[in-house]
Amino acid sequence: FSIEDWKPIATLSGHEHHANTVDWSPDGSQLVSCAHDRTLRIWDLASKECLRVIEAHEDDIDAAMISPDGQWIASAGHDKELRIWDLKSGSKFCGLGGHSDEIEWVSWSPDGAKLATTSIDAKVRIYDFASQTLERTLPGCNRSVSLVRLQTRRIRDGRDANRIAIVQADRSLSLVDENFRPVERVEEIHEQAVKGAEWSPDGEQLLTASLDGSVSLWECQPRVSHKQHFSFPSGAYSASWSPDGRYFSVGLEDGSVSIVESESGRVVQRFGDHTDPVYRVAWSPSGRWIASGSRDCRVILRSPERDEMRELGGHSDLLFSVSWSRDGALLASTSRDRTTRLWDEEGNCLGVLTGHELSIWDAAISAGADKIATCSFDTTIRVYALPGGELLQCLRGHTRQVSSVDWLSETRLISGSRDGTCRIWDLQAETSTTLSPHQLFLEDESALGAPGRSATGRGL
Repeated sequence: FSIEDWKPIATLSGHEHHANTVDWSPDGSQLVSCAHDRTLRIWDLASKECLRVIEAHEDDIDAAMISPDGQWIASAGHDKELRIWDLKSGSKFCGLGGHSDEIEWVSWSPDGAKLATTSIDAKVRIYDFASQTLERTLPGCNRSVSLVRLQTRRIRDGRDANRIAIVQADRSLSLVDENFRPVERVEEIHEQAVKGAEWSPDGEQLLTASLDGSVSLWECQPRVSHKQHFSFPSGAYSASWSPDGRYFSVGLEDGSVSIVESESGRVVQRFGDHTDPVYRVAWSPSGRWIASGSRDCRVILRSPERDEMRELGGHSDLLFSVSWSRDGALLASTSRDRTTRLWDEEGNCLGVLTGHELSIWDAAISAGADKIATCSFDTTIRVYALPGGELLQCLRGHTRQVSSVDWLSETRLISGSRDGTCRIWDLQAETSTTLSPHQLFLEDESALGAPGRSATGRGL
Protein backbone atom coordinates (compact mmCIF):
# COMPACT_ATOMS: atom_id res chain seq x y z
CA PHE A 1 0.00 0.00 0.00
CA SER A 2 1.03 3.59 -0.55
CA ILE A 3 1.24 5.48 2.76
CA GLU A 4 0.20 8.64 0.95
CA ASP A 5 -3.28 7.54 -0.11
CA TRP A 6 -3.39 3.94 1.30
CA LYS A 7 -4.19 2.53 -2.12
CA PRO A 8 -2.79 -0.91 -3.02
CA ILE A 9 0.37 -0.88 -5.11
CA ALA A 10 0.78 -4.61 -5.65
CA THR A 11 -0.40 -8.06 -4.56
CA LEU A 12 2.42 -10.54 -4.15
CA SER A 13 1.15 -14.10 -4.64
CA GLY A 14 2.96 -17.39 -4.31
CA HIS A 15 2.68 -18.86 -0.84
CA GLU A 16 0.61 -22.04 -0.75
CA HIS A 17 -0.63 -21.40 2.80
CA HIS A 18 -1.33 -18.34 4.89
CA ALA A 19 1.57 -15.93 5.33
CA ASN A 20 2.49 -15.02 8.90
CA THR A 21 5.03 -12.19 8.82
CA VAL A 22 6.70 -9.81 6.37
CA ASP A 23 9.78 -7.66 6.90
CA TRP A 24 11.50 -4.94 4.86
CA SER A 25 15.17 -4.89 3.95
CA PRO A 26 16.90 -1.79 5.44
CA ASP A 27 17.04 -0.04 2.04
CA GLY A 28 13.36 -0.81 1.32
CA SER A 29 14.10 -2.59 -1.94
CA GLN A 30 13.11 -6.09 -0.84
CA LEU A 31 10.63 -7.92 1.36
CA VAL A 32 10.88 -11.30 3.04
CA SER A 33 7.73 -13.26 3.88
CA CYS A 34 7.17 -16.55 5.70
CA ALA A 35 4.20 -18.89 5.75
CA HIS A 36 2.77 -22.16 6.93
CA ASP A 37 3.91 -23.72 3.64
CA ARG A 38 7.38 -23.97 5.31
CA THR A 39 8.98 -21.49 2.91
CA LEU A 40 10.56 -18.05 2.92
CA ARG A 41 10.02 -15.85 -0.12
CA ILE A 42 12.16 -12.87 -1.06
CA TRP A 43 10.42 -10.22 -3.16
CA ASP A 44 11.78 -7.38 -5.30
CA LEU A 45 9.65 -4.29 -4.77
CA ALA A 46 10.58 -2.62 -8.06
CA SER A 47 9.56 -5.52 -10.29
CA LYS A 48 6.97 -6.98 -7.84
CA GLU A 49 8.56 -10.38 -8.58
CA CYS A 50 9.60 -13.21 -6.28
CA LEU A 51 13.40 -13.41 -6.42
CA ARG A 52 13.84 -16.58 -4.41
CA VAL A 53 11.95 -19.34 -2.57
CA ILE A 54 13.77 -20.95 0.37
CA GLU A 55 12.57 -24.31 1.68
CA ALA A 56 13.49 -23.16 5.15
CA HIS A 57 11.96 -25.44 7.80
CA GLU A 58 10.47 -28.88 8.36
CA ASP A 59 7.32 -27.35 9.81
CA ASP A 60 5.23 -24.17 9.70
CA ILE A 61 7.17 -20.88 9.88
CA ASP A 62 5.81 -18.18 12.17
CA ALA A 63 8.47 -15.45 11.98
CA ALA A 64 11.16 -14.11 9.64
CA MET A 65 13.19 -10.93 10.14
CA ILE A 66 16.00 -9.30 8.10
CA SER A 67 19.13 -8.23 10.00
CA PRO A 68 19.85 -4.49 10.40
CA ASP A 69 22.75 -4.71 7.91
CA GLY A 70 20.51 -6.36 5.32
CA GLN A 71 22.71 -9.47 4.94
CA TRP A 72 20.80 -12.12 6.87
CA ILE A 73 17.32 -13.52 7.44
CA ALA A 74 16.40 -15.10 10.78
CA SER A 75 13.47 -17.51 10.63
CA ALA A 76 11.71 -19.68 13.22
CA GLY A 77 8.57 -21.71 13.70
CA HIS A 78 6.97 -24.97 14.73
CA ASP A 79 10.09 -27.15 14.34
CA LYS A 80 11.54 -25.30 17.39
CA GLU A 81 14.61 -24.11 15.46
CA LEU A 82 16.02 -20.67 14.79
CA ARG A 83 17.74 -20.61 11.39
CA ILE A 84 19.87 -17.94 9.71
CA TRP A 85 19.95 -17.49 5.91
CA ASP A 86 22.05 -15.43 3.52
CA LEU A 87 19.64 -12.91 2.00
CA LYS A 88 21.56 -12.62 -1.27
CA SER A 89 22.18 -16.32 -2.01
CA GLY A 90 19.43 -17.97 0.03
CA SER A 91 21.90 -20.45 1.52
CA LYS A 92 21.67 -21.57 5.13
CA PHE A 93 24.27 -20.02 7.44
CA CYS A 94 23.47 -21.78 10.73
CA GLY A 95 20.76 -23.33 12.88
CA LEU A 96 20.24 -22.70 16.59
CA GLY A 97 18.06 -24.89 18.82
CA GLY A 98 17.06 -24.79 22.45
CA HIS A 99 13.31 -24.27 22.67
CA SER A 100 11.04 -27.19 23.59
CA ASP A 101 7.98 -25.92 21.70
CA GLU A 102 7.01 -23.74 18.75
CA ILE A 103 8.92 -20.46 18.33
CA GLU A 104 6.46 -17.63 17.79
CA TRP A 105 8.75 -14.65 17.20
CA VAL A 106 12.34 -13.67 16.45
CA SER A 107 13.96 -10.25 16.60
CA TRP A 108 17.40 -8.76 15.93
CA SER A 109 19.06 -6.29 18.29
CA PRO A 110 19.56 -2.84 16.68
CA ASP A 111 23.27 -3.55 16.11
CA GLY A 112 22.63 -7.05 14.72
CA ALA A 113 24.85 -8.66 17.37
CA LYS A 114 22.05 -10.49 19.21
CA LEU A 115 18.90 -12.41 18.39
CA ALA A 116 15.91 -12.94 20.69
CA THR A 117 13.22 -15.60 20.33
CA THR A 118 9.95 -16.18 22.13
CA SER A 119 8.19 -19.52 22.29
CA ILE A 120 5.09 -21.30 23.48
CA ASP A 121 7.42 -22.96 26.01
CA ALA A 122 7.25 -19.63 27.91
CA LYS A 123 10.96 -18.91 27.47
CA VAL A 124 12.82 -15.99 25.90
CA ARG A 125 16.20 -17.01 24.51
CA ILE A 126 19.02 -14.59 23.65
CA TYR A 127 21.63 -15.72 21.12
CA ASP A 128 25.01 -14.21 20.26
CA PHE A 129 25.15 -14.04 16.47
CA ALA A 130 28.96 -13.94 16.05
CA SER A 131 29.60 -17.08 18.11
CA GLN A 132 26.27 -18.73 17.19
CA THR A 133 25.67 -19.65 20.82
CA LEU A 134 22.85 -19.36 23.32
CA GLU A 135 23.76 -16.53 25.66
CA ARG A 136 20.94 -16.73 28.17
CA THR A 137 17.43 -17.98 28.78
CA LEU A 138 14.87 -15.74 30.46
CA PRO A 139 11.79 -17.16 32.16
CA GLY A 140 8.51 -15.98 30.75
CA CYS A 141 4.88 -16.86 31.22
CA ASN A 142 2.45 -18.38 28.74
CA ARG A 143 -1.04 -18.96 30.11
CA SER A 144 -2.66 -19.91 26.80
CA VAL A 145 -5.36 -22.52 27.33
CA SER A 146 -4.44 -25.65 25.38
CA LEU A 147 -7.23 -28.05 26.37
CA VAL A 148 -10.58 -28.13 28.15
CA ARG A 149 -12.03 -31.54 28.93
CA LEU A 150 -15.34 -32.25 30.67
CA GLN A 151 -15.98 -35.36 32.77
CA THR A 152 -19.36 -36.37 34.20
CA ARG A 153 -19.21 -38.82 37.09
CA ARG A 154 -21.81 -40.40 39.38
CA ILE A 155 -21.31 -39.54 43.06
CA ARG A 156 -22.63 -41.25 46.18
CA ASP A 157 -26.07 -39.69 46.28
CA GLY A 158 -26.72 -40.82 42.71
CA ARG A 159 -26.27 -37.32 41.31
CA ASP A 160 -24.08 -36.58 38.29
CA ALA A 161 -21.31 -34.09 39.02
CA ASN A 162 -19.23 -32.37 36.35
CA ARG A 163 -15.59 -31.49 36.58
CA ILE A 164 -13.53 -29.71 33.99
CA ALA A 165 -9.82 -30.26 33.40
CA ILE A 166 -8.01 -27.22 31.98
CA VAL A 167 -4.47 -27.58 30.63
CA GLN A 168 -2.45 -24.43 29.91
CA ALA A 169 0.72 -23.76 27.95
CA ASP A 170 2.61 -23.18 31.20
CA ARG A 171 2.17 -26.96 31.78
CA SER A 172 -0.34 -26.50 34.57
CA LEU A 173 -3.42 -28.63 35.18
CA SER A 174 -6.45 -26.98 36.78
CA LEU A 175 -9.64 -28.69 37.93
CA VAL A 176 -12.82 -26.68 38.40
CA ASP A 177 -16.26 -27.89 39.44
CA GLU A 178 -19.55 -27.59 37.57
CA ASN A 179 -20.03 -24.08 38.97
CA PHE A 180 -16.49 -23.14 37.81
CA ARG A 181 -15.17 -22.91 41.34
CA PRO A 182 -11.52 -23.94 41.77
CA VAL A 183 -10.93 -27.48 43.00
CA GLU A 184 -7.20 -28.04 42.51
CA ARG A 185 -4.29 -26.83 40.43
CA VAL A 186 -1.03 -28.66 39.73
CA GLU A 187 1.93 -26.79 38.28
CA GLU A 188 4.50 -28.17 35.81
CA ILE A 189 2.89 -31.55 35.27
CA HIS A 190 5.39 -32.39 32.50
CA GLU A 191 8.86 -31.21 31.52
CA GLN A 192 7.70 -30.03 28.09
CA ALA A 193 4.46 -28.89 26.46
CA VAL A 194 1.29 -30.83 27.31
CA LYS A 195 -0.58 -31.69 24.12
CA GLY A 196 -3.25 -34.17 25.23
CA ALA A 197 -5.58 -34.90 28.14
CA GLU A 198 -8.47 -37.33 28.58
CA TRP A 199 -10.58 -38.52 31.52
CA SER A 200 -10.94 -42.23 32.19
CA PRO A 201 -14.37 -43.78 31.53
CA ASP A 202 -15.16 -43.84 35.29
CA GLY A 203 -14.03 -40.24 35.78
CA GLU A 204 -11.56 -41.18 38.50
CA GLN A 205 -8.34 -40.73 36.52
CA LEU A 206 -6.86 -38.40 33.93
CA LEU A 207 -4.24 -39.07 31.26
CA THR A 208 -1.93 -36.28 30.07
CA ALA A 209 0.42 -36.54 27.07
CA SER A 210 3.51 -34.43 26.51
CA LEU A 211 6.20 -33.64 23.96
CA ASP A 212 8.74 -34.76 26.57
CA GLY A 213 7.90 -38.31 25.45
CA SER A 214 5.74 -39.23 28.41
CA VAL A 215 2.16 -39.93 29.38
CA SER A 216 1.16 -39.39 33.01
CA LEU A 217 -1.72 -41.02 34.84
CA TRP A 218 -3.32 -38.89 37.55
CA GLU A 219 -5.67 -40.06 40.29
CA CYS A 220 -8.32 -37.40 40.83
CA GLN A 221 -10.25 -38.83 43.80
CA PRO A 222 -10.48 -36.93 46.01
CA ARG A 223 -7.19 -35.10 45.45
CA VAL A 224 -5.00 -34.95 42.39
CA SER A 225 -2.02 -37.26 42.78
CA HIS A 226 0.47 -38.63 40.29
CA LYS A 227 -0.08 -42.38 39.94
CA GLN A 228 2.08 -43.55 37.05
CA HIS A 229 4.51 -42.33 34.40
CA PHE A 230 4.88 -43.96 30.98
CA SER A 231 7.81 -43.20 28.67
CA PHE A 232 7.86 -43.39 24.87
CA PRO A 233 10.59 -43.08 22.23
CA SER A 234 9.23 -39.78 20.88
CA GLY A 235 6.94 -36.93 21.88
CA ALA A 236 3.35 -37.83 22.81
CA TYR A 237 0.61 -35.67 21.32
CA SER A 238 -2.54 -37.44 22.45
CA ALA A 239 -3.88 -40.28 24.59
CA SER A 240 -7.27 -42.00 24.55
CA TRP A 241 -8.81 -44.61 26.85
CA SER A 242 -10.39 -47.86 25.74
CA PRO A 243 -14.10 -48.00 26.71
CA ASP A 244 -13.39 -50.44 29.58
CA GLY A 245 -10.46 -48.38 30.92
CA ARG A 246 -8.03 -51.30 30.75
CA TYR A 247 -5.94 -49.80 27.96
CA PHE A 248 -5.10 -46.46 26.41
CA SER A 249 -3.74 -45.50 23.00
CA VAL A 250 -1.05 -42.88 22.40
CA GLY A 251 -0.35 -40.83 19.26
CA LEU A 252 3.37 -40.19 18.89
CA GLU A 253 5.63 -37.76 17.09
CA ASP A 254 7.30 -40.58 15.16
CA GLY A 255 4.01 -41.37 13.37
CA SER A 256 3.12 -44.43 15.42
CA VAL A 257 0.20 -45.33 17.68
CA SER A 258 0.86 -47.47 20.76
CA ILE A 259 -1.67 -49.38 22.86
CA VAL A 260 -0.69 -49.58 26.52
CA GLU A 261 -2.07 -51.68 29.36
CA SER A 262 -2.96 -49.04 31.95
CA GLU A 263 -2.09 -51.05 35.08
CA SER A 264 1.24 -52.50 34.00
CA GLY A 265 2.36 -49.89 31.47
CA ARG A 266 3.16 -52.65 29.00
CA VAL A 267 2.91 -51.75 25.31
CA VAL A 268 0.72 -54.52 23.87
CA GLN A 269 0.46 -53.24 20.29
CA ARG A 270 2.11 -50.69 18.07
CA PHE A 271 0.93 -49.46 14.65
CA GLY A 272 3.11 -47.51 12.22
CA ASP A 273 0.44 -46.49 9.73
CA HIS A 274 1.33 -42.78 9.56
CA THR A 275 4.39 -41.12 8.05
CA ASP A 276 4.22 -37.96 10.18
CA PRO A 277 3.33 -37.08 13.78
CA VAL A 278 -0.03 -38.34 15.05
CA TYR A 279 -1.74 -35.31 16.54
CA ARG A 280 -4.86 -37.00 17.88
CA VAL A 281 -6.12 -40.48 18.71
CA ALA A 282 -9.67 -41.39 19.72
CA TRP A 283 -10.94 -44.82 20.77
CA SER A 284 -14.49 -45.45 19.54
CA PRO A 285 -17.14 -46.03 22.27
CA SER A 286 -17.78 -49.53 20.92
CA GLY A 287 -14.08 -50.36 21.18
CA ARG A 288 -14.03 -51.41 17.55
CA TRP A 289 -11.72 -48.70 16.22
CA ILE A 290 -8.92 -46.41 17.21
CA ALA A 291 -9.10 -43.32 15.00
CA SER A 292 -5.91 -41.36 14.41
CA GLY A 293 -5.33 -38.03 12.68
CA SER A 294 -1.87 -37.05 11.50
CA ARG A 295 0.21 -34.39 9.91
CA ASP A 296 0.29 -36.67 6.86
CA CYS A 297 -3.28 -35.48 6.04
CA ARG A 298 -4.83 -38.90 6.70
CA VAL A 299 -7.41 -40.26 9.10
CA ILE A 300 -6.86 -43.94 9.83
CA LEU A 301 -9.18 -46.39 11.56
CA ARG A 302 -7.28 -49.28 13.11
CA SER A 303 -8.90 -52.26 14.84
CA PRO A 304 -7.11 -53.16 18.09
CA GLU A 305 -8.59 -56.67 18.07
CA ARG A 306 -8.08 -57.84 14.50
CA ASP A 307 -5.82 -57.07 11.58
CA GLU A 308 -8.01 -54.42 9.97
CA MET A 309 -7.16 -50.90 8.87
CA ARG A 310 -9.10 -48.30 6.89
CA GLU A 311 -7.69 -45.08 5.46
CA LEU A 312 -10.13 -42.19 5.21
CA GLY A 313 -9.09 -39.82 2.43
CA GLY A 314 -10.38 -36.38 1.64
CA HIS A 315 -8.50 -33.85 3.73
CA SER A 316 -5.93 -31.85 1.78
CA ASP A 317 -3.84 -30.68 4.74
CA LEU A 318 -2.73 -31.86 8.16
CA LEU A 319 -5.24 -33.15 10.74
CA PHE A 320 -5.65 -31.47 14.11
CA SER A 321 -8.33 -33.62 15.74
CA VAL A 322 -10.52 -36.69 15.54
CA SER A 323 -13.46 -37.21 17.92
CA TRP A 324 -16.36 -39.67 18.20
CA SER A 325 -19.98 -39.08 19.14
CA ARG A 326 -21.02 -40.75 22.40
CA ASP A 327 -22.86 -43.52 20.56
CA GLY A 328 -19.93 -44.12 18.21
CA ALA A 329 -22.04 -43.61 15.10
CA LEU A 330 -20.19 -40.44 14.01
CA LEU A 331 -16.54 -39.48 13.74
CA ALA A 332 -15.49 -35.86 13.19
CA SER A 333 -12.06 -34.87 11.84
CA THR A 334 -10.72 -31.30 11.69
CA SER A 335 -7.91 -30.00 9.53
CA ARG A 336 -5.73 -27.12 8.48
CA ASP A 337 -7.63 -27.30 5.18
CA ARG A 338 -10.39 -25.37 7.04
CA THR A 339 -12.91 -28.21 6.88
CA THR A 340 -14.52 -30.63 9.29
CA ARG A 341 -15.40 -34.02 7.83
CA LEU A 342 -18.05 -36.34 9.23
CA TRP A 343 -17.69 -40.11 8.90
CA ASP A 344 -19.79 -43.11 9.89
CA GLU A 345 -18.32 -46.05 11.80
CA GLU A 346 -17.49 -47.84 8.55
CA GLY A 347 -15.39 -44.90 7.35
CA ASN A 348 -17.83 -43.48 4.81
CA CYS A 349 -17.79 -39.68 4.49
CA LEU A 350 -21.22 -38.27 5.38
CA GLY A 351 -20.50 -34.60 4.84
CA VAL A 352 -18.03 -31.72 4.87
CA LEU A 353 -18.53 -28.63 7.05
CA THR A 354 -17.03 -25.35 5.85
CA GLY A 355 -17.06 -21.73 6.93
CA HIS A 356 -13.99 -21.18 9.10
CA GLU A 357 -11.42 -18.82 7.63
CA LEU A 358 -8.38 -20.55 9.13
CA SER A 359 -7.34 -23.96 10.49
CA ILE A 360 -9.85 -25.86 12.61
CA TRP A 361 -8.25 -27.02 15.83
CA ASP A 362 -10.93 -29.07 17.60
CA ALA A 363 -14.48 -30.39 17.33
CA ALA A 364 -16.99 -31.82 19.80
CA ILE A 365 -20.27 -33.60 19.05
CA SER A 366 -23.12 -32.98 21.50
CA ALA A 367 -24.43 -35.81 23.70
CA GLY A 368 -27.57 -36.09 21.59
CA ALA A 369 -25.49 -36.12 18.38
CA ASP A 370 -27.71 -33.41 16.91
CA LYS A 371 -25.06 -30.65 16.95
CA ILE A 372 -21.33 -30.25 16.48
CA ALA A 373 -19.12 -27.38 17.66
CA THR A 374 -15.84 -26.55 15.93
CA CYS A 375 -13.15 -24.05 16.95
CA SER A 376 -10.52 -22.36 14.86
CA PHE A 377 -7.42 -20.24 14.49
CA ASP A 378 -9.84 -17.57 13.20
CA THR A 379 -10.90 -16.98 16.89
CA THR A 380 -14.46 -18.25 16.36
CA ILE A 381 -16.56 -21.27 17.33
CA ARG A 382 -19.15 -22.49 14.86
CA VAL A 383 -22.13 -24.66 15.83
CA TYR A 384 -23.73 -26.81 13.12
CA ALA A 385 -26.87 -28.94 13.10
CA LEU A 386 -26.50 -32.67 12.52
CA PRO A 387 -26.92 -34.55 10.30
CA GLY A 388 -27.52 -31.79 7.73
CA GLY A 389 -24.64 -29.48 8.65
CA GLU A 390 -26.62 -26.21 8.69
CA LEU A 391 -24.83 -23.41 10.54
CA LEU A 392 -26.74 -22.59 13.73
CA GLN A 393 -24.43 -20.05 15.39
CA CYS A 394 -21.03 -18.42 15.01
CA LEU A 395 -19.64 -17.49 18.44
CA ARG A 396 -17.22 -14.58 18.73
CA GLY A 397 -15.43 -13.28 21.79
CA HIS A 398 -11.97 -14.82 22.03
CA THR A 399 -9.15 -12.56 20.86
CA ARG A 400 -6.71 -15.30 19.78
CA GLN A 401 -6.89 -18.82 18.35
CA VAL A 402 -9.47 -21.09 19.97
CA SER A 403 -7.68 -24.33 20.79
CA SER A 404 -10.31 -26.51 22.45
CA VAL A 405 -14.08 -26.87 22.79
CA ASP A 406 -16.40 -29.22 24.68
CA TRP A 407 -20.10 -29.48 25.51
CA LEU A 408 -21.28 -28.79 29.07
CA SER A 409 -24.90 -29.57 28.15
CA GLU A 410 -27.09 -29.51 25.06
CA THR A 411 -27.20 -25.70 25.23
CA ARG A 412 -23.86 -24.78 26.82
CA LEU A 413 -20.26 -24.95 25.61
CA ILE A 414 -16.86 -24.33 27.14
CA SER A 415 -13.89 -23.21 25.05
CA GLY A 416 -10.21 -22.53 25.69
CA SER A 417 -8.04 -20.08 23.78
CA ARG A 418 -4.52 -18.83 23.34
CA ASP A 419 -5.81 -15.54 24.76
CA GLY A 420 -5.44 -17.21 28.18
CA THR A 421 -9.14 -17.54 28.91
CA CYS A 422 -11.96 -20.04 28.87
CA ARG A 423 -15.44 -18.96 27.83
CA ILE A 424 -18.72 -20.53 28.85
CA TRP A 425 -21.30 -20.07 26.11
CA ASP A 426 -25.06 -20.15 26.63
CA LEU A 427 -26.44 -20.90 23.17
CA GLN A 428 -30.05 -20.13 24.06
CA ALA A 429 -29.33 -16.78 25.72
CA GLU A 430 -26.58 -16.05 23.18
CA THR A 431 -24.26 -14.89 25.98
CA SER A 432 -20.82 -15.90 27.22
CA THR A 433 -18.92 -15.67 30.48
CA THR A 434 -15.15 -15.32 30.60
CA LEU A 435 -13.06 -17.39 32.99
CA SER A 436 -9.33 -16.87 33.58
CA PRO A 437 -7.99 -20.12 35.10
CA HIS A 438 -4.84 -18.47 36.44
CA GLN A 439 -6.73 -15.60 38.05
CA LEU A 440 -9.35 -17.95 39.42
CA PHE A 441 -6.78 -19.83 41.48
CA LEU A 442 -4.95 -16.68 42.56
CA GLU A 443 -8.23 -15.54 44.08
CA ASP A 444 -8.55 -18.86 45.91
CA GLU A 445 -5.17 -19.30 47.59
CA SER A 446 -6.25 -22.51 49.30
CA ALA A 447 -6.30 -24.22 45.90
CA LEU A 448 -2.74 -23.31 44.91
CA GLY A 449 0.02 -25.91 45.15
CA ALA A 450 3.78 -25.97 44.75
CA PRO A 451 5.28 -26.91 41.38
CA GLY A 452 4.89 -30.61 40.64
CA ARG A 453 2.52 -31.17 43.54
CA SER A 454 -1.24 -31.03 43.91
CA ALA A 455 -3.15 -28.87 46.34
CA THR A 456 -6.62 -29.23 47.74
CA GLY A 457 -9.11 -26.47 47.17
CA ARG A 458 -12.85 -26.61 47.64
CA GLY A 459 -13.88 -30.19 46.92
CA LEU A 460 -16.96 -31.35 45.09
